[in-house]
Amino acid sequence: MSIQTDRPIAINPGTTVTVTDEAVLVRTGDHVARLTGGQLPAFTEALLTLLSDGRATLDVGADADQARMLALESVLNQLTQVGLLERDEVAQDLRDAPPAAVGIWLRALRNVPLRTVTERMKDGTATVLGRNNLAESLIEGLRSAGVQVTDAGHSIDAVPASSDPVRDVVIVVGNNDQDALLTDWNRIALESGRTWLPVIPFDGRRALVGPWTLPKESACFVCYRERRGASFPDREVVADILTARPVRSTSDRSTLWPGLSTMQVGLVIERVVEWFGLTDRNAGLAVPGGLHTLEIGSSGLEVNAHRLYRVPRCPECSGARDTGYPMIWFHPDAGVPLHRHDNPQASDEVASTQEENQ
Repeated sequence: MSIQTDRPIAINPGTTVTVTDEAVLVRTGDHVARLTGGQLPAFTEALLTLLSDGRATLDVGADADQARMLALESVLNQLTQVGLLERDEVAQDLRDAPPAAVGIWLRALRNVPLRTVTERMKDGTATVLGRNNLAESLIEGLRSAGVQVTDAGHSIDAVPASSDPVRDVVIVVGNNDQDALLTDWNRIALESGRTWLPVIPFDGRRALVGPWTLPKESACFVCYRERRGASFPDREVVADILTARPVRSTSDRSTLWPGLSTMQVGLVIERVVEWFGLTDRNAGLAVPGGLHTLEIGSSGLEVNAHRLYRVPRCPECSGARDTGYPMIWFHPDAGVPLHRHDNPQASDEVASTQEENQ
């Protein structure tokens, strides 16, 4: 059996390792693998210390005898099988990939190759449309995560065209849910097919991230406004709320609750990175129509996930918005009461007609 004496090796960053005098415990989430045997705890501790100091390969030397080499290979295989170590190409990819790509790879339970995740992240582009402190924080956060970002400011015309409108994402940061920037972009997205994500600062009740919008496939922003208006507790002002024009009355609201805004930035980054790295087949956060609300009340802070469905007759995105309402179906006995016992005379007439036809 041929044993390679110098091969790439790396620690899986998704694991946590602890040792006792007799065992090695490798923990991944709530799953714990326990390995026992001789000097295994001491060897594992020494090996991880060596790799944590930046060692990229394990060089055992060509003069080691075959028995020692086989024993070492057996131990390394055990540590690899329980998910503690990665070897060869995957180990090299772990060193080359940006941390955000590694996180997405771990989130997908390593079912999507890390190299594939890294390449997809390089291909995607996020455009941030909006001008306030929250938009600036989003640009900085996305770039630090390794995402290609275009700052469009407050101009829709500055949003670049895309060769892949489904993959590339436009993040629109409004001042409130009636901001014309949101409704204007919603209309353009429906025409161009651009994937996009609304982000709205805290309005005294909630802050919003979503809905994740795939035009013609998921709820649009007008669907969101219609559904929120329909659930507004004060019914007398719903019609006014839906048609009112916003007036700028305060400064940048996103600066008033910095912690809440930071959480919004985190939710956006995770959605975008996941969308780029895993695409729509594996993405869990970036589900069409998915949105998060962040609320502050007397009981503290709440983050809730929702799924927004399309409004059947949405004035913006519904294909049925200009059609008439369904008509009552035709029946040859039209005019005859449904319950014939309510009209004995009509029932007798129908019965006699049936006898004549026979």
